[in-house]
Amino acid sequence: MREPPFEHSPDAHPKTLAELVGIANAIEQESVRRYAALAEGMALRGEAATAAALRVMLDEERRHVNAVADWAASIGEALPGADKFRRSVPADLWKAWDEAAGSARLTPYRAFAIAAASEQKAFALYSYIAADAADPRIRAQAEQLALEELRRASLMRRFRRQA
Repeated sequence: MREPPFEHSPDAHPKTLAELVGIANAIEQESVRRYAALAEGMALRGEAATAAALRVMLDEERRHVNAVADWAASIGEALPGADKFRRSVPADLWKAWDEAAGSARLTPYRAFAIAAASEQKAFALYSYIAADAADPRIRAQAEQLALEELRRASLMRRFRRQA
C-alpha cells in the first residue's frame, strides 16, 4: 500500500485567487532556492554530473516562477511575497530534499527521483486545495496547477530515466 503524500492534511485553504497565487509562488520560489543550494553544494563537492542535473531542474523551476507571475498577471492579481505563504506549504514537500542535502550518495538519478516525488507532492497539495475549495474559480485554478505539477513530475521521471 502506498503511503499518503503528507503526514497530516495540508493546512492550505485559500479563500481567494490571490491566496492561491501566493501559495503557488511560495512553492516555486522555495524550489528555486533549494535547487540552487543543492546544485552549488554538489559542484563544491566535485559532483559535476549531479550539479548539472540540479541546474537542469533549477532552470525548469525558474520557468515556473515566471509562469506563476504570468498567471497572476493574467487573472489581474499582484504577485504576493512568498514569505507570507510559506507556512501554507506542507513541510513534507521538502522532506526528501532536506535529507538529500547532507547525503554523500546524491546521484543525478536520485536527484531526479526526489524532484519527481516533490512534484507529485505538489500535485497532491493542489488536489487537496481543489477538493476543499468552495469557490469554483479557485477549484479550477488549483486543478490547473495540479495538472502542471503532474506534467513536471513526468518530465522529472524522463530526466531520471536518462540519468
